[in-house]
Amino acid sequence: MKLYSKFIYAALAVSLFASGCTKNFADLNTNPESISEVDPQTLFYSSQTKVMTSGYLWNDVYASKLRWMQYTSNIWGYSTTNFSYFSSSIGDELYRNYNDMGSYTKNIAYAAKLSNQEDKYAGIIQMSRILLIAKGIQTADIYGSLAYSDAWRAREGDQNPDALTPKFESQEQLYTTWDSELKTAIEKLKAIPAGGYDVAAYDRAFKGNISAWIKSANALRLRVALRLWNRIPSKAKEIAAEVLSANNANFVPSTIDDSFVLWFPNDYTVLNGGDWHSIYDMDCASAPFMNYLKKYNDPRKGIFFLPNNLTPENIKAYNAQSNDKKVGYIDASGNVTDASRNISATMTRWEGGTVSFDRRNYDEPYLARTLAGSTSTNMRAMNYPQTKVWKGVGYDGKGSGGNFAPILTYADFCFMAAEFVLRENVASAHSAKDWYTNGVTASLKQWDKFGDYSRVDNYVKLTDNQITDFVNQSGVSWDPSKGLEQIYAQAFVEHFKNTNEAWAQWKRTGYPSQTSTIITWDKVLINKQEQRVPRKVKFGYPTVGTNNYENQKIRLDEMAKYPEFLSVDNEFGKLWSEK
Repeated sequence: MKLYSKFIYAALAVSLFASGCTKNFADLNTNPESISEVDPQTLFYSSQTKVMTSGYLWNDVYASKLRWMQYTSNIWGYSTTNFSYFSSSIGDELYRNYNDMGSYTKNIAYAAKLSNQEDKYAGIIQMSRILLIAKGIQTADIYGSLAYSDAWRAREGDQNPDALTPKFESQEQLYTTWDSELKTAIEKLKAIPAGGYDVAAYDRAFKGNISAWIKSANALRLRVALRLWNRIPSKAKEIAAEVLSANNANFVPSTIDDSFVLWFPNDYTVLNGGDWHSIYDMDCASAPFMNYLKKYNDPRKGIFFLPNNLTPENIKAYNAQSNDKKVGYIDASGNVTDASRNISATMTRWEGGTVSFDRRNYDEPYLARTLAGSTSTNMRAMNYPQTKVWKGVGYDGKGSGGNFAPILTYADFCFMAAEFVLRENVASAHSAKDWYTNGVTASLKQWDKFGDYSRVDNYVKLTDNQITDFVNQSGVSWDPSKGLEQIYAQAFVEHFKNTNEAWAQWKRTGYPSQTSTIITWDKVLINKQEQRVPRKVKFGYPTVGTNNYENQKIRLDEMAKYPEFLSVDNEFGKLWSEK
């Protein structure tokens, strides 16, 4: 396919500058001349590699949303600045990936048109659009208005100058457009003609299974409905009613095989060589999250985190190497005494650290980093994350498992459906109780599959009895008096690797919090100042003369019309969907 590469490169750069930030995105596609002839299936494959990248994980997960949502606490020794909006790069890679995916998606449709084989590539065209909408929802959660319908026009061969100045759409416009496009994609996928291109080798999610893509599109419609719920409840309920209707039952997810997940079999670290700064370097389990996992004996905890090294043998060796049993001494039962600070605590093999920086010197007994003579035996009590869950390889770079990017799992769909049925009495094939129970069961099975796929350390397959016992125990089994909180709590656990969705849920519902009962957050204090969780990026008005200046300014002015948005550069203001 012949492309006007220089013009396209300019359009891409402009679309990124149009984010409203004053950051330098000029490094995107630094060698556009190499894009001269591209086939649709290659573009589709490339688009999927942009769903989860090392830069995104570093800025938007490891060092921010995992901590903001109190799944983890930053490791001892990190400075006091590492909780809130610690870096101006938050959101950069996410926006960059969104723009890459958009350009690929437009290219796919244009390439098919030029080849006069649109029927042959009909499946790829719709699959790539569904994938882009999923990334768009994620990007709008932190950026608000985006260039979408008017963006990437050069990728369709448009050489008009105004193709370089895309207009932005508000969240309301985006969600309306995305819902309409998802409905269109569903109908077109249902009507795929025989003899189409076999995309199995290029499809990381479903290996070309059209039915599974249709189900994912419907599931994404329900996610769109969640974003509209606070502002336009009637529209949200209308979408939910269509998705959950009895007539649509065969076109929504029904097992974990329908989960919208991209699978990276041993090639994630090849595609993302920059992911050298492992989550293992940065985070440990938080007390709020680990307290929940221990209280309910959640079998997912061994897939989320590694057990610590406080075994009887290591404790004996640790005590033998210390001359002063008053500092960091551990008795045979795991009781730790730190007499220098008058602290004592019972430590098990599953522990979380406080998220509050000011409390660390008061709540956590000090233990030496490693056993003498064994630099690999870390004696910190707080559990480290399973690095293989995030990279497919361990902290040491070894491992034979794969990596995965969850977009919208079957469990996630169940929890969304349960909420709509419970709160709005939306007609459905299942009651809120059944959707919730199905969701909890599916989440355990899904994470068991994830653990096996990534070959996490100490993996032991979950048994049916473990799943049944967990689902039926008091506090987890459906309680009508706590139904909504139970839905939110289990959705939160399910989103451990989809932290953007956990963050979006918190912004929409306020769950978890310091007062929630199933999962209770720490009050985060740094130098006696309570910390707040950011809700959007810090925007900045463009300078006069900047590419697409007028549309950038209009975008920010329109978002700022809502009082809850606060100032443009205030990361604690609310976007439109959070009202």
